[in-house]
Amino acid sequence: MRKDFALCMDHNYVPFACVTITSVIASMKSDDDVHIHVLGNELKQDDVDLLKSLSNSVTVYDVGECLRSKELKVTNEWSLAAWSRFWLPDVLPVSISRVLYIDCDVIINDSLDELFKMNLTGVSVAGCLDIPSYDDSTYERLGYDRKLRYISSGVLLINLEYWREKNIKNRLIEYGIGRNLEFPDQDTINYVCCNTKLILPNKYGVLVQFFVTPASQHEFGPQLRSLLESPKIIHYAGYQPWIYCKNKSAHSGLWWKYYNQLGRFPEIRINYFKSIVKYFVRWIMCKTHLMSKDNKYSIYQYYYHPRVSSVYLKKLGF
Repeated sequence: MRKDFALCMDHNYVPFACVTITSVIASMKSDDDVHIHVLGNELKQDDVDLLKSLSNSVTVYDVGECLRSKELKVTNEWSLAAWSRFWLPDVLPVSISRVLYIDCDVIINDSLDELFKMNLTGVSVAGCLDIPSYDDSTYERLGYDRKLRYISSGVLLINLEYWREKNIKNRLIEYGIGRNLEFPDQDTINYVCCNTKLILPNKYGVLVQFFVTPASQHEFGPQLRSLLESPKIIHYAGYQPWIYCKNKSAHSGLWWKYYNQLGRFPEIRINYFKSIVKYFVRWIMCKTHLMSKDNKYSIYQYYYHPRVSSVYLKKLGF
């Protein structure tokens, strides 16, 4: 079966993209026809050579000039490369009708036959729910009905044929330019595709937030154990295994497994140990009241909850 994957990145995300690509290659079946498309923004030649060395199925495209030609929002958190996925229908050959876009903090844990066989008639994009889907303010600022939900842009099955036919790329760019969006590319996709998107089962984009957010615990309760034990795609958004205080995922071991297979980027492990030191400095400062609980660097902010595990789920009653 032909399976097309796409990633978008700049130089800073190359090491993490290599881990993601390694997981893709390892999870596919021997008779799969796998193609991995990398849309790069100002990648160095060494980056391109490294990505291609992972597999002869990797093709790298430079979309930097396309990105710079538009006035798309860039912040400290959201780089210009985040918008690259909008150019997939133009960059990829017309013969490719669908592609699975994945962020560089994603691990593939299954061959994904059912996903690639999915009927996408009349569907622009398919993705898993994201946590802002439970927040009324999401729909107030984007201006569409809550029943249409809100998906994560980190794992997207994109109907390229539909995008080309309906001029989705230009509609996305037109909406995104000059607009003050909280999650720029993700808000844009959800708004423009609100009536034509398909909600995927959560096994295709497992987030730590599913396990720690009361609203998602309520909706997905019976599914949580299966998401823990047999995820097909893991998305480490906000809970990257390579940062100690964020390393809350039950599936972080999978990420480190593929990182170890690479045998490259020792700086990632060094930085992980540095993050341990930083965390315990913060811990001491908080416990001795040298740092307030409200400080954004406080250990009580955002990541101060147990690592997801079977024991954790048992305490929740699942």
